[in-house]
Amino acid sequence: MPQTHNVHGAVIKRRLQPVAPVVTPDAQAHHQQPPRASVIPQSAAREDTLRPLSRDAAAAEATAAAAPQPPPPPHIPSAAESASAASAAVELAAGLLFAPYFAYARALEERPLLTKACTSFVGFMIGDVIAQHVAHPGASLDALRVLRLGAYGLCIDGPLGALWYDWLEANISPDNPKAMSTVLVKTALDQVVYASVGTALFFSVITLMEGRPGAVPAVVAAKFLPTLAANYAIWPLAHLINFRFVPAPYRIAYNNVVAIGWLTLLSAITHSKGSSVLTHLVGHATSLFHHSA
Repeated sequence: MPQTHNVHGAVIKRRLQPVAPVVTPDAQAHHQQPPRASVIPQSAAREDTLRPLSRDAAAAEATAAAAPQPPPPPHIPSAAESASAASAAVELAAGLLFAPYFAYARALEERPLLTKACTSFVGFMIGDVIAQHVAHPGASLDALRVLRLGAYGLCIDGPLGALWYDWLEANISPDNPKAMSTVLVKTALDQVVYASVGTALFFSVITLMEGRPGAVPAVVAAKFLPTLAANYAIWPLAHLINFRFVPAPYRIAYNNVVAIGWLTLLSAITHSKGSSVLTHLVGHATSLFHHSA
């Protein structure tokens, strides 16, 4: 009996031992997966988003939105930025200042005779406008007279002066044009030959353009010498500077700058009835003549 009991006890004991479960590879992989994160239902998230703000929170947001925003701090340019801006401004100003000069130089190179003629056209008209104002202050402008003077500059003085200066450059010491002896010879020839011929031609053509051909000899005789005297008060020094320092292509332009004052005097002499206008203008313009008017 005891043996049997032991046997039965052993049997019973063996039967009560837990049987280890059989784990397959799929089951092992299933057990090794990490736990899933908890997922908040979409309905709960939507409810949290759509939950209305409290009255105080809404008022605070409205006040913050309506409050003026402070301006951004001013930009202080660096030294490099300031230098770049200054350089750009200087280049722009220089371009605007010298653009007319470069355009005129290009025109002189491409069409020299026409450019010089147009230069005299403008110079003669400006001179006569000033002459009319000086001789008759407050009077209405004689536009036809201005056009006559401009036409003379365009058709005669400009082309003739250009050809004259070209001849001087080609024939009077062309190898040494800036020497003082050359400058003196050119100035003397200009004042003896060109000034005399130009003065007589000027009064003759202007009188013809006014429709008074019969008056040409009397006008030239009356105004030739007074005009030459005024000419010698201005142009010898002007031409010494011209032939010594001014490049040949720009001499007509230089002459027209000087001629604004000269043409004012010349136009006033042309349309005066006697020598009183001459002495008045020359006395105030050059301080060389002090005759009473």
